[in-house]
Amino acid sequence: MILRWVGAALVAAPLAIGAPGHAADATDEVSIEAGAAAYEAGDYQTAWFNFWTLAQRGNPLAQFNLSRLYEFGRGVEHDPVQARQWTEAAAQQGYPPAMFTLGQYSQLGIGGPANAEEARRWYARAAEAGYALAQFNLGLMYEIGYGGPRDLDAARLWYGRAADQKVDRARAALARLNGPNNAQTK
Repeated sequence: MILRWVGAALVAAPLAIGAPGHAADATDEVSIEAGAAAYEAGDYQTAWFNFWTLAQRGNPLAQFNLSRLYEFGRGVEHDPVQARQWTEAAAQQGYPPAMFTLGQYSQLGIGGPANAEEARRWYARAAEAGYALAQFNLGLMYEIGYGGPRDLDAARLWYGRAADQKVDRARAALARLNGPNNAQTK
């Protein structure tokens, strides 16, 4: 379930409140849900406490939500380095929104150096996990040859997968690539 969307042009990943296999133990005094409710109420300190407590225990959803607080300076000092570190912790555990966001951080140099190859790898991991926005970004990287070789067949594949998930920009890119002036591959 998505709590709310944050971000801009390259569509940032949302703050999330629940996912199968990532919920807090029912006996915990803190929970993802309590953190999300506090966040929605504007009580960022309580949200931070809930997410930080669970993040310390290795919960990838809490790690990712904590990264959002640091990225946007909600309840804590704006700290892109901390945001990237917590995002990477969640991404390393296979959480698709974190993998996508780490791709963005790597692409744009947020909280660390820009690295196009690393961005492409993280987008690919998130895309393979079915994350539509990563599929679009990966298609774009293949189309323009950013972070690796240009491959229009791969671009079409990833744009197609994103288009299947109703990403309008992917539909437009696919139509553009399949137009009469772009029949060539690679």
